[in-house]
Amino acid sequence: MIQPARIRAVIEAMATASTVKIIRAYQGQKHPGYPHGLYSVTGGDGQELHRRSTSYSVKVGDPNTVVKTSLETVKMNISLSFLGVNGPDELYALAENARNWLVSQAGTDICTAQKLIARLVGGITDRSVFMEQVFEQRVGFDFRLDGDSSASEELPTVNTMSVNGRNLTL
Repeated sequence: MIQPARIRAVIEAMATASTVKIIRAYQGQKHPGYPHGLYSVTGGDGQELHRRSTSYSVKVGDPNTVVKTSLETVKMNISLSFLGVNGPDELYALAENARNWLVSQAGTDICTAQKLIARLVGGITDRSVFMEQVFEQRVGFDFRLDGDSSASEELPTVNTMSVNGRNLTL
């Protein structure tokens, strides 16, 4: 899993560049005034376990401890929609600006700082929904963030072992 703080850093930089507030969807918070953006993590590609590697190394300064490091390549899908009341032209422009920022040098630099790579998934689409008695105008796109997740643990080395009742020193 990519830590939420790393995803949030990308979204916050995108919001700053686009001058529109972007908040996480489905968090129970009050929506800011229109226009604004909503993002949600819609999942990964379901194959994370096939990209896990494990390495072992002797801890620097302590030859009796081994460090086990597991590294996993993770891909997280992000859905981003802009909501507004001034018609679809404004929302398409906001979505296009955000999409262009994501693949710009500024967007790439932010992603690189978070050790992430952004990949566009599909184009900009109308995502308007019927809300009780009116349509809520939404326009957005999906993108994917690729990154690494790692975990380390220290393991004591084995100095002796028992074979056929005899202790052997390694």
